[in-house]
Amino acid sequence: MFLVATIFLLLLNLVSSCKLLNAYDYFDITLTIKTSECSYAGTDTLLLLYFPFHGNQSYTFVPNLGPFQIRTDYDGLEASQTTTQTIKWNEIKESAKGKPLCWPSLKTILIERQRFTWLIPEIASAWKPQSIQISINGTQNAEVLREFPPNCDVGWINESGFYQIGPASDQIQMLSDKKEEVFV
Repeated sequence: MFLVATIFLLLLNLVSSCKLLNAYDYFDITLTIKTSECSYAGTDTLLLLYFPFHGNQSYTFVPNLGPFQIRTDYDGLEASQTTTQTIKWNEIKESAKGKPLCWPSLKTILIERQRFTWLIPEIASAWKPQSIQISINGTQNAEVLREFPPNCDVGWINESGFYQIGPASDQIQMLSDKKEEVFV
């Protein structure tokens, strides 16, 4: 069994550029999210955050950490509002579901938007972020700030599915509405 686990870890390192955490490593992830000032930019819809690695095909990813729910309740992501939330180390370890943990890459993150409710039209639950800042604080520290165009005609997360944020600093791109087409 030890041999199988060792081979798996070596393959994971080769395929996904995974930098494995040591037994003493830990970190929390802090999100600071500002919603755009555009009309109807806020949302209460369910948004999930993933920290994947790039797969070996374009626009495919290897799961690493997540999903983590982005808090949208209590007017957290309403127009012109800034919200901060921290994902604690225990929740991060739990998201790995027993798999080896890798340091998250901040080059590209994924946001999954799920349909809010069947009673409210999809357009009423779209979201337009102005910026997303991600800080990793622990035995190693990292930070990235993604700022999106202020133009109210672009940069919306307006349909259910998976959105790629990055690697360009202002990039939001819809990938697919099917998880199996995004994660390999």
